[in-house]
Amino acid sequence: MTKPALPLFFAFALALAAAGCSSGTDAPEGFGEVCTTDAECGSGLVCYEFTDKGKHCTLPCGSDDDCPDGCNGKGYCKVE
Repeated sequence: MTKPALPLFFAFALALAAAGCSSGTDAPEGFGEVCTTDAECGSGLVCYEFTDKGKHCTLPCGSDDDCPDGCNGKGYCKVE
């Protein structure tokens, strides 16, 4: 590899590694939005009250693989 190609190679490798770090599924539209009722959330989402964040649209889950950012251990996907 030539010297000018090395920075591009490392940038590409870093992007691939970062993409591999995400868990589970892609977030559906409306996921993570602030809400007051389930009706305000998209299809399949529920309005769940997180202890430290308040109510947000999220998905029910059984494992980290069910969620974009992991399951919170209480049956709902974590939101950012």
